[in-house]
Amino acid sequence: MSFRLLAQYSFTTLDAPGASKTEIYGISGNNLVGYYVNAGVTHGFLYSGGSFTPLDPPGSVQTYATGIYGNTIVGYYMGSAGGYRGFIYNAGTYTDSLNYGGASQTYFWGVNGTNIAGYSSIGSFTYDGNIYSSFAVTGSYATTALGIAPSGIVGFYTTNNNDHAHGFYFNGSTFTRLDYPAALFTQAYGLENTTVIGCDMDTTHYLTHGFIYNGSSFAPIDIAGANETFAYAISGGKIVGSYTTNGVTHGFLATPASNPVQLKLTLTGTNLVLHWTNSVAGYALQSSTNLAVTAAWINLVTNPPVVNGEYTFTNPAIPLKNFFRLIK
Repeated sequence: MSFRLLAQYSFTTLDAPGASKTEIYGISGNNLVGYYVNAGVTHGFLYSGGSFTPLDPPGSVQTYATGIYGNTIVGYYMGSAGGYRGFIYNAGTYTDSLNYGGASQTYFWGVNGTNIAGYSSIGSFTYDGNIYSSFAVTGSYATTALGIAPSGIVGFYTTNNNDHAHGFYFNGSTFTRLDYPAALFTQAYGLENTTVIGCDMDTTHYLTHGFIYNGSSFAPIDIAGANETFAYAISGGKIVGSYTTNGVTHGFLATPASNPVQLKLTLTGTNLVLHWTNSVAGYALQSSTNLAVTAAWINLVTNPPVVNGEYTFTNPAIPLKNFFRLIK
């Protein structure tokens, strides 16, 4: 069975002018970073005040901006000699050719203050502007560190060379494994306080979906009509990432809907129980078998019973893929 609850956000598509592909990897306040492809060339960018500004370290032939904190932007790029190196951009100045140890490839990804998380051809690391420190999930076969915040570090890891990826959250002392329910793999990318943003792949159609994890439960982030959705970072509750439709990749900014109502799911025996707070009335529960723009949404209930302070709808669990949403 495959059931996905849709997190409630309003989505804005952001495509760099003239780009054939746009992905947004980082957010800090109202400033976003990522990369776009124009005429076959990959450029990093800063999106601020409604405008895209290209970011390309001197001599770069491919650039990816992946993280932002205040005025500090990090990412990685390839020069004409080949091999990716990390870079830091602040106030118009690049610090580039940054490399972890003897690695042949280095990827800076997340930044918080002066602290950077990333990975390389020989392992993951943190970097404080002066010193690189190796980083790995205890007992892991391979670790990829991606997001960093005052509350910790997130990423994904494997336990052996045949293992699928498991997300993780490290709070400074303890590693917490994150596996989206029934997913083929889980990858954590962004972190704000204890809220984790990432991606997972379903085992029905082998498609990638975004997710948000609040410290105790997962909710998916799927853009209606998209083939796949990728969620990468969070700031002030806003989420950025990308989605694909008909083979084209677009960037997105997701803003929490006003007065959101969290839809929850519980499997009880063979029954599927959906429930949400009764503090806000007037929502209809709907289901659909797909997220295409033309998808048909069926009303399941408009006046459900209240159980323990929540509207509750019980339906026999059936072996089909279903998406559920609340709509007013």
